[in-house]
Amino acid sequence: MVVLDVTTHPEVVFAYSPNYVEAIMKVGNPAGEICWAEADVYLPPKLSLSPDSLLRKGRFRMGVVEKDGKMEKDVRIYANPYTSPQMYRCKVVLYVYSKDGVIANRVEKLIDIRCEVKKEATI
Repeated sequence: MVVLDVTTHPEVVFAYSPNYVEAIMKVGNPAGEICWAEADVYLPPKLSLSPDSLLRKGRFRMGVVEKDGKMEKDVRIYANPYTSPQMYRCKVVLYVYSKDGVIANRVEKLIDIRCEVKKEATI
């Protein structure tokens, strides 16, 4: 059984400006056989996987996960001048392939990305 954990760094993306957060996908294979993992990332409107165009879906190769092994992959999620302040729900679907090339497992995680207006620096 493969385990998926998704976190973001930093925790907030800023509204109405080009910036990004990194979604860190961590895959663990605590008790299974060696496997290949890929992840699909689905984003809502106003967020993108590209800094200069609207790209709402992408597939990322995680790679080979050994037995009792762990793997990490960072994906940048970009805001743009049209990104309004709110919570954005994103979906990550991990596909785990067996050594025969068959999908052995599918894990789905939802993550919320918080978007806020950038505050002025004060002392």
